[in-house]
Amino acid sequence: TNIENMKKVFDVNFFEYFQTTMAALPHLAQNGTYEQPSHIIAMSSLTGTCPIPQITIYGTTKHAIQGFFLNLAHELRISELYQNRVTATVAILGLIATESALSTIDKSLHFLAVDVHKTAQAIIAAGVYGQTRLFYPKFFAIIPPLYYIFSPLYELLARLTD
Repeated sequence: TNIENMKKVFDVNFFEYFQTTMAALPHLAQNGTYEQPSHIIAMSSLTGTCPIPQITIYGTTKHAIQGFFLNLAHELRISELYQNRVTATVAILGLIATESALSTIDKSLHFLAVDVHKTAQAIIAAGVYGQTRLFYPKFFAIIPPLYYIFSPLYELLARLTD
């Protein structure tokens, strides 16, 4: 991994989100109300919360998205400028059963992939209800605390699978 590659991946996976979000916020605020706020939703990955070997840069960009959107969600709630007229959600997703995703992993792992339509419905519902963070599938919400509690074991297992 070199710095040029990292910059390219960050440009696409993080800075595009950042620039689009910052450009959209004034328009979203103009159309949102306290009773019916506008929503902005970012897609992230569990790899941004729990590291996975071999995809360090990708996971780092997803961590950056999570950090930015979680902070933005808080800022939007307390900001006088936005006055709760915009909510932000970050969707932390697992393996989604898209052709692209399935083509990059071993076929023996395809059973882990979740349905595209159910994932989309969960993401939309999270935005509609103003949820700050969505883990999908839902059981993924337990993985980050387990990772932090059992990180030495996680690292040992990661070494064994290398």
